[in-house]
Amino acid sequence: MSPCAPRNRWLLSLCTCPACERAYGEAGADPAEVRVRAANAVRRQLAGPSPAAPATRDDAVTALGRPLHDAVLRAREAVTTSLLTERRPAAGGKPVCVRATADPYACAGKTGADPAALTRTGVGLPSPTRRFAALRLW
Repeated sequence: MSPCAPRNRWLLSLCTCPACERAYGEAGADPAEVRVRAANAVRRQLAGPSPAAPATRDDAVTALGRPLHDAVLRAREAVTTSLLTERRPAAGGKPVCVRATADPYACAGKTGADPAALTRTGVGLPSPTRRFAALRLW
């Protein structure tokens, strides 16, 4: 497995800025534990790559443990929805495009979050087919 495997990209995308660390804590995770477990999982992969699980979720749960993994996903969604909610008025009523996906492990230029959580921020789905490739703030 290459160091650029989905699990490693996701683990390396975990932010440790003060806002994200606060969100980890509010979601029930110790920010220091998030940093240590993610770094250790990536180091293990670099030292002796193992094959990827069929789903990135399985690899992420293995790397962080179920409770920490679930808290990280809650925190990431909370930070994303908070940012959209708080900054939406700055657009002055103009639409703001948000690249998003329903895949919570996305980290290549798209925001991964639950579509329902994003729509609660005022985000509308621009397509009647409800494709979730791009969202728009109204």
